[in-house]
Amino acid sequence: RKRFVLFVSIFLTGVLAFAQDGAIKGKVMDKETAEVIPFANIIAERGGKLYGGATSDFEGDYSIKPLPPGKYDIKVSFVGYKSILLTGVIVTPDAITFQDLKLASAAEELDIVEVIGYEVPLISKDKTQSGETVTRDDIASMPTRSALGVAATVGGVFQSANGDLNVRGARGSATNYYIDGVRVRGSKSIPQSAIEQVTVVTGGIPAKYGDATGGIISITTRGPSDVYYGGVELLSSGFYLGEDKDINIGLDPYAYNLLGFNVSGPLLKTWDKVDSVKRTRLGFFLAGELTHIKDGSPQGIQMYKASESLLDSLKKTPLRPSGTGQGSFENTEYVDKGDLEAIKFRQNVTSKGMNLSGKVDVRTGPNVN
Repeated sequence: RKRFVLFVSIFLTGVLAFAQDGAIKGKVMDKETAEVIPFANIIAERGGKLYGGATSDFEGDYSIKPLPPGKYDIKVSFVGYKSILLTGVIVTPDAITFQDLKLASAAEELDIVEVIGYEVPLISKDKTQSGETVTRDDIASMPTRSALGVAATVGGVFQSANGDLNVRGARGSATNYYIDGVRVRGSKSIPQSAIEQVTVVTGGIPAKYGDATGGIISITTRGPSDVYYGGVELLSSGFYLGEDKDINIGLDPYAYNLLGFNVSGPLLKTWDKVDSVKRTRLGFFLAGELTHIKDGSPQGIQMYKASESLLDSLKKTPLRPSGTGQGSFENTEYVDKGDLEAIKFRQNVTSKGMNLSGKVDVRTGPNVN
């Protein structure tokens, strides 16, 4: 029991120490006169859940923090003004998203909310580094499924044939990788459904990253949900049937098959006496991918294999006399193209794989996760 308590304590400390929260800051102003509006109410929601809120000060400034990385809906309201809903505001790890909010005056009180779509600014006010952040929505439309493949789409990043990333011509070993704020030296493989954001820093690396001389690849995984949900994804280009697995059904003979899944929900909820609602204190997120691939690297040239009759013959008589009375020759040296069978995929390269990613969040308070 003592060991278990010690493990939990270390785990929680790690979560608190490496949390990569962001923030949203800005001003609340009158849309027509550009005058600041003090004491306006601003809240940040994601998936219908309240993650934070603030009230603008005398200068109209507001700040909502800490906020886990992701997309948020910002609601703003004030007496005498139309409420607005700003959707899809992106919060990135260890960064501030600046967003000014402009309210239009209302002659009379109406139950109308103006919905505004968030637009990513061309220049961020506090951005002192070069690079790019790719969100989950962008990743869903990409042909690649790996986090490193996503990072390779950013300008200045090159991915070699063995999968290593080179940032601005630096060696692969000069690039540091982080997953949820923790530096990773081994495998960086994460199921696509578990990725929330991929941030690539190609220049102006902050001092907190230490000895990185090439670039930074920071991967943020998805967190638990307040409600239970799950999803299943199946991709297949074909499969083989029959006793000898020689009957191909599908789009191609390479038989790429992938089964992905994700499930999330609360593990423990407690009653909040202040707001009279149940709030999640302990939640989980689990994602995984199972793969079965007949040939993961198809060739562009025709391939051949020895026929069964030829193999049997070579096994029975692997050698033949040299004709000189001394020595012998291997019969394999006399095999020609007529003895071979054309095949559509490489032999003995079938691969099976499993990739799992799990996350448990403990929320001890409204601002501690």
